[in-house]
Amino acid sequence: PSLVVKFGVSRATMGFAVNASTFGMAVAGIAVALFGRGIDRRNGIWISLVILAIPTTLLSQTDSIVVFALLRIAQGLCMSTAFTLTMAYLAEHFSARQTTSALAAYVTGNVASNFFGRLMSAAVADTFG
Repeated sequence: PSLVVKFGVSRATMGFAVNASTFGMAVAGIAVALFGRGIDRRNGIWISLVILAIPTTLLSQTDSIVVFALLRIAQGLCMSTAFTLTMAYLAEHFSARQTTSALAAYVTGNVASNFFGRLMSAAVADTFG
């Protein structure tokens, strides 16, 4: 709701902009699947995460819903690339028996951090505006 007010758009428009990251995730997932064999996993992961900081920081500065949506797409590209390369890295560096636990722990950590991050950002926005 606070983003709808900030940008002065409908809930549907804001929902589309917020979820634009899904488009970036889909594109990056396909790209990594097709071209990922030649990417050094460790370097690809940290470079994706460093680049992710750029659109994430810029999101706090924009007043344009179009720029907001484009930055969300950029976030999706970076997040999916880092996620996919990390899954590949774990699968390549653990035994078959250990890979299951490593991947489960990684996915659980991602889900938990996403959940708590959303709760925390909602609490901060509610408290400080």
